Amino acid sequence: MSHVKIHVTFNRDISGDLEARAKAVAEIHRVSGITEVNQKRLERYGLLSGMVEESKIGEIRGVKGVGKVEADRVRDVI
Repeated sequence: MSHVKIHVTFNRDISGDLEARAKAVAEIHRVSGITEVNQKRLERYGLLSGMVEESKIGEIRGVKGVGKVEADRVRDVI
């Protein structure tokens, strides 16, 4: 399977609630086996970034409190 870097944003109702967000992150770990999590980004911005099998993205979207799941993309710099 192909691994991709993803960015997960959380719904407003849990993004500011550290306990609720921690539960959502734990559930994401359980359903996807996410690796290479950028812990500093999670703590500072509440954005979960890491590597998952592409086939697990749908399962992450089903986790309560998840707003968006986006694959990382390369941006052109001029």
